[in-house]
Order: sequence, then C-alpha cells, then structure tokens
Amino acid sequence: SARVSSGPWLSLSWKVLSTAALCATGLALITYFPESAWLRALGALLVAFFWEQSGWLGHDFAHHGVAKNRPLNNKFNLYVACLSQGFCSSWWKTKHNTHHAGCNLASVDPDIDTLPLFAWSTKLFPAGFEKSRAGRLFIPHQAVLLLPILCFARLNWCIQSLQYSLDKTKLCTDRVVEIICMLSHWAFFLSYPLMVLPLREALGFILLAELLAGFFIGAVFVISHNAMPVLSKDQVKDFYTLQIQTTRNVEHGIFWDWFTGGLNYQLEHHLFPTLPRHRLGAVAKEVQAICKRNGYEYQTIGFFGGLADVMRHLSTVSHFYLSKIIPDL
Repeated sequence: SARVSSGPWLSLSWKVLSTAALCATGLALITYFPESAWLRALGALLVAFFWEQSGWLGHDFAHHGVAKNRPLNNKFNLYVACLSQGFCSSWWKTKHNTHHAGCNLASVDPDIDTLPLFAWSTKLFPAGFEKSRAGRLFIPHQAVLLLPILCFARLNWCIQSLQYSLDKTKLCTDRVVEIICMLSHWAFFLSYPLMVLPLREALGFILLAELLAGFFIGAVFVISHNAMPVLSKDQVKDFYTLQIQTTRNVEHGIFWDWFTGGLNYQLEHHLFPTLPRHRLGAVAKEVQAICKRNGYEYQTIGFFGGLADVMRHLSTVSHFYLSKIIPDL
C-alpha cells in the first residue's frame, strides 16, 4: 500500500503545491517585471524559499514520514531532493543518517566536521592543528564569519552532492537518475533568468536566491545543534539521552513551523525520526515530561536569540584556540 501515514493526502498536496507556487511566483516576477529591482529581489526571495521548502519536503520523504510504502518515499525523495533542490538524495541520506545516529559526537557527526572554517567545541582540535594556516585565518574570527559563510551552505552542499554522485565508490540509489536530475536543476535555474533578464541582473538574481536559501537552511540546523555539547563516544549513555543532550528546539508559531519545515521541534524529530512533521508538536508535552522526570533540560530558544547564542559559543571556542592552541599568535 502507498497510503499516506502522516495524515490526509490533502495536507501533502497543499505542501507540494504551495512550495511549487513559490517558485512559479518568483520566476513570474522576473518575467513580467524585469525592470524592477525590488520585484527581482522579491522573486529571488521566493525562489530561495522554494529551495528551502523543497529541502524540508525531501527531508520528510527521506525519513519515511509521508507514505507507508518506503520505496515510494525514496522515489519521491529522489525527485524532490535532486530536481527541485539540486541535492544528491543518496549523499544527503548517508550524511544525515550518520548525523542522527551520532548527533554531536566528535569524529562521528559529519555536521560538526567543519574545520578549518568552524570549531564547534574545544574537543575538536586535532593534534598539530596549531600549524594550520587556514585555522589561523578562520578560527579566531569564526563568530563574525558564521552568518556570511552560512549563505554559501546550499551551494556547498550542491557541490558535495555532485562530487558524491560522480564517485563510483559511493552508494547511490539510482546514480544516473540523480545526476540527470541535479544537472537539470542547474540547467533550468541558471538558464531561465538569463533568458528573461540582462546578464548582470540575471546573475544578481541567481546569486541573491542562492545566498538567501543557504542562510535559511543553514541557520535552522546550526541553531538546533551547534551551540550544544559535543560529546565523545565514552560519554554516551544511550541513543535517547544523546539526542536530548545535544539538541534543542526553536520557537514555535505558524511562521516558524513553516519556515523550519517542522524542525523547530528538532528534539522530537531526533527522538522519533520517522514521525511526520505535523505530529511532532503533539508529542512535545510528553517529551518535556520525560526530560523533567529524568533530570534533563528541555531547551527551546528563539530563532534570532539562537543565532546570537551560536555566535557567542563560537567566540568562546575562538578564545580557547587563541589562548591554548596558538598562544604565540
């Protein structure tokens, strides 16, 4: 059976159609109002939201939170992730499943393996890192570099996706289809603006949409995990405790629920990764009660407060780097 397990088909249809409408409206603005810089910027914003929301839809399918038929979820994820978002779905699932299994675990979680750009914990500096020229360039300033570098997150993931899919040693669900879909994604989103806008305006539109989408997607992830404790394997009690210790939620509300694709309930998602996004809020009170009963803090933070907290955390790690790793600088 391919029945939807997360609720009525109407809910899924609305998510798909409303997401597609973002792209259609954004491209319509540059088609019919190419002379207006403000409307071109609005169009870029809508395309950025389309890419972000496509990412959350792909995420839903990848976690098998939509249909009871797992191959159907995989097939939808392949097309949503590769064609709409430009990501290799096999690369994403490999990376993301490892993140879930070892959230914020040193030497395990790929999402915190970001040296020499960012050090999320004083535990992450390898032996000899004091000799890294790139480390000396980025780590002392990582707090102020966070927001601008986040803007390139989507582009970086698209490049990683293509590299993964072209590497025949990597496991791909359907390598040929994934490559064709990713190339089709870029062919369309690069060519269409160039067809309706002058070269400078077209490049500006593409760049703005790319930077906004990167920031939107990257910010959701760093707030939830990257100012939380980084643990070593010997500190892990069990899977559920690990998720509670290394994950926090982002403020709730109609806009934030939509903007984050339900991942403002990040802790609930990590505890129940196949639970459909619209069910996460329903279990939140139970999770809070479990945390309170077992003496664990259930953390929720505002979006902008969360970004500020991550920057403060990075600043603290930078101070450790300057005082302990390279005190001679």
